[in-house]
Amino acid sequence: MELKGKLIQDQQEQIQSLKSSLNETRAEKLQISSNMQKQQQLEEQCVEFTTEIQALHREIKEAKEQVSPLATTLEKLQQERLDLMERRKQRQEEGQEKAASALTGHSMPEGGPDSTAGGRKQKG
Repeated sequence: MELKGKLIQDQQEQIQSLKSSLNETRAEKLQISSNMQKQQQLEEQCVEFTTEIQALHREIKEAKEQVSPLATTLEKLQQERLDLMERRKQRQEEGQEKAASALTGHSMPEGGPDSTAGGRKQKG
């Protein structure tokens, strides 16, 4: 009888151990399944992001192609503006020289209007 009881107890412990092992295996299976779903979602996101990145690269390339002629035009216009400003400055200086010359009645001395006494003709 004691032997039978011991055998039953051993079998119950074995059953309990198998149940525990089964539960652990089910938990691992569930974790693996969950990880596989996450991996699949991440792979899908990766494909979406890759597609979006490619589209953005195309848009950037197209935008650069559109901007390039504008940049060239802008550079040209800026240079023209600088040239015009320089010509205007030269004309103003020439006009001031002519006005000063007209006031003094002769050409400016090489040193400019300050090289004579008060910018007027010296009697001499």
